Amino acid sequence: MTKKLVVYMALTFLLLAFAFFLLMPLASCTPYYNNLQGYAEGQHMALAEAWLKTSSFPYIDEDGEYWKSPIEFERDGGGDCEDFCVYLMYQLGNRSELVMIRYEMGYHAVVRWEGRYLEPQVYGLEYPARGLKIINAMSYGDVMDKATHGGSKGEL
Repeated sequence: MTKKLVVYMALTFLLLAFAFFLLMPLASCTPYYNNLQGYAEGQHMALAEAWLKTSSFPYIDEDGEYWKSPIEFERDGGGDCEDFCVYLMYQLGNRSELVMIRYEMGYHAVVRWEGRYLEPQVYGLEYPARGLKIINAMSYGDVMDKATHGGSKGEL
């Protein structure tokens, strides 16, 4: 290789490294920057592992409707129904949705993943799609945006 080519390659490498370290702090402003769009296909946490991890936390009743980010859920040691959904969705990635359902006693949040309706608080409990009274569904991105206030609540 010629001296010019070696110098050109070295300068290109330095420029790319500089750009990476300059832009990386911007990406890390969001608590789910490693999982902004969910884990890539085949890289998300396995359902059983994610569900077991999520359901190991206790239910914590809260006043009002405050949606915890995944880090707040871990820090507080649990949360209410939508907090469990946010945490499980974070583990599963962008193919998951939060679904609000109506039942006899009021409303409840569950996770829809690959056509299944999962109760994040109880490992293995699924709701049959037939007969569910779905009020609303939110995408992974919308849920993470709401739960993290657009990425302003810290990192996992």
